[in-house]
Amino acid sequence: MLEGLDLAISPQGKGIYLWLIPCVGVGVYWIYRLTQPVVLSRIRWVLIGVRTASLSLLLLLLAEVIFSLGHNKIERPAVLSLIDVSPSMDIVEAGSRRLDKVKNLIESESFEPVWEASRRHLWAIGEDPFEVTQDQIDTLKVHGKATDLSRALRSSIRQMTDRNKLKSILLMSDGAHNLGEEPIRVAAELGVPIYSLGVGSEEAPADIQILKITAPPTGYLASPVEMEVYLRHWGYEKRSVDVLLYDGEQELARQSTVLPIQDQLAKLVFQINPTQAGPQIYRFYVVPQAGEILRQNNEALVHLDILQAKTQVLILAGAPSLEFAFAKRALAADSNLVVETRTLKDDTRFYEAGPAIETLIKDCDVVVLLDMPMLALDSRLSKQLNSFVDDGGGLLFKGGKQSLDNWNDGHPLAACLPVVITANLGGEQHMCVLQATAKGMVHPVIRSKDRDYGEGRNPWAELPPLPVPTPTVQVRDGAVVLVESKGKTSQPAIIAGTFARGKVIVLWADSVWRLDLLASGVGGQSHTIRRFWQNAVKWLALEENMDLVRIATERHIYRGGQEVRFSGQVFDELLRPEANAIVKLSLQGMDQTIQLQAEIDGTYNGSWPDLEPGEYRFSAEAFLDGSLIGADQGHFIIEEYTIETADIRANKMRLQQMSGISGGAYADLDEWPALAEQMNLQAQLVYQQVKIPLWERTEVLIVVMVLLSIEWMGRRRYGML
Repeated sequence: MLEGLDLAISPQGKGIYLWLIPCVGVGVYWIYRLTQPVVLSRIRWVLIGVRTASLSLLLLLLAEVIFSLGHNKIERPAVLSLIDVSPSMDIVEAGSRRLDKVKNLIESESFEPVWEASRRHLWAIGEDPFEVTQDQIDTLKVHGKATDLSRALRSSIRQMTDRNKLKSILLMSDGAHNLGEEPIRVAAELGVPIYSLGVGSEEAPADIQILKITAPPTGYLASPVEMEVYLRHWGYEKRSVDVLLYDGEQELARQSTVLPIQDQLAKLVFQINPTQAGPQIYRFYVVPQAGEILRQNNEALVHLDILQAKTQVLILAGAPSLEFAFAKRALAADSNLVVETRTLKDDTRFYEAGPAIETLIKDCDVVVLLDMPMLALDSRLSKQLNSFVDDGGGLLFKGGKQSLDNWNDGHPLAACLPVVITANLGGEQHMCVLQATAKGMVHPVIRSKDRDYGEGRNPWAELPPLPVPTPTVQVRDGAVVLVESKGKTSQPAIIAGTFARGKVIVLWADSVWRLDLLASGVGGQSHTIRRFWQNAVKWLALEENMDLVRIATERHIYRGGQEVRFSGQVFDELLRPEANAIVKLSLQGMDQTIQLQAEIDGTYNGSWPDLEPGEYRFSAEAFLDGSLIGADQGHFIIEEYTIETADIRANKMRLQQMSGISGGAYADLDEWPALAEQMNLQAQLVYQQVKIPLWERTEVLIVVMVLLSIEWMGRRRYGML
């Protein structure tokens, strides 16, 4: 409804042109007062009007006039209503589902103001938001396997045709959020008040779940492998439950435990002796108890790579030291490693007796060089190390003062390293803090075990500073910086790379053993550096796929609702990273194909969301200039246990924070009338104004030309030329 129309004219140029318009009218009348031949009076007035109009328009253009048309309009507010339909809304409380409670409210008379006083924008949200109509409310069902409130907010607003008129958002949810970016931050960025209606109880219903499983990534045939299972429960305190371990359909082990008080975890340790090499999937299962509201979270899978034999490790130390003692102790503590040591006594002799160094290198899987002087690695030994890595062996090179003194870039060993030393400051050191890089946090050498269960952190940032040598290094193409040292300057501290068929890790730091001692006083993270030594050796010992295309998933087992992330590299014929390839990935039995995104360092990343539980096999092909250059394949599993069922309690605190930070308000579902009053759904009187800059309208020149043409034709028609 429109009220109070008003028109305004404002010149942006010289206003004198507007004053000339009456003069133009008088002048045109003066010219047409007598005509030859004489024409009818009405014809003369038409010609006067046409000439005056055309000249007036030209003067308006010269004055750069803006026409402003304003009016008052009664406008109803645009309200975006969001209904949570994620799996947690299927929880039954007090005999009614959470989703049914919301549907009953929407279909009630108390909700009519939203339909009558607002524009009807209604979206169902969960993992993927979708628009629904009022007629579809009754048949609405739970959807997806997770809740992404941030994606729901952004996507629904983006698809509104009149989003510039959006006044508020009504969010009806239990507050669960387990996928995507933090919704509180998104609520603050939107600039639209969010009014939240909370549904569900913050008290957890009766349930037992497998929270997480910790297990080593690798094991060995006929060697014990320990796996830790953590249980969480609500409402089953002091109840005895059975936990079973399966390999396929075969039961391997069974344990009983008495559940502790609520909010404490029950821990069980299972030990198996693998009988078959290769990738293995084991299943843990908790026998359901009476009254459990969910049973999908009673089982979980774990993946292990079972190797044929233990890893043989040779440590060559430049001198007896605390560093050497710590490294030896950390590696020997892992029952999957067999450690042999040799400590340099002088340039050619070692303290330990036994087989020759050449024989030990030939029989081992990984060689660890602890600050070995370059002079001690004679031509024959260094060439053997070079060939050892070339043939697929692993090398861990820990640099220090002795190794940097007399450094020679032409040394055969230097060619194996993933870095080039461009300057050596004479063994000078600085105290630096170590910081894992983004790529380091997902690399198996650095990655925390808890990452697989959504509790990933950066434990390296919690370590105390330590002295780091300050050579200037250049990272070779294809190498990955896992950890950086942050001090006066930032330098790579731990770098991983490949050489021919082998793998190499370089560590630039002194007194690493101190981290094991000092870190115990800053949060108990001393195990971080021990795990680094163990993980580094295990990663170096694993055979690397030397194909030109290497694609893998972030992990082998995903929970339902989680995106499956793929990453990898593409190489040319000289094993140099190729950043210009097109990498396409497909899943067996599915027609869809995705293209991985290329990074500047030759890595490729992508993700595949919304996959149903089951076992999947993928294949990837890389093309360059239209030609196939290589392919890779692999597999992964998606569990029935979804991230949505990890915690089924309502999170009203999150909804309150989203509403508060956006300028809205929160209320429980049964307090809807009070919240509706705060939303101010009444129609409002809005003044709207449209400005038209005349000089930007080409139509005006066309009108002038038409008017002048009409005048010319009229004069010609009556012989006035």
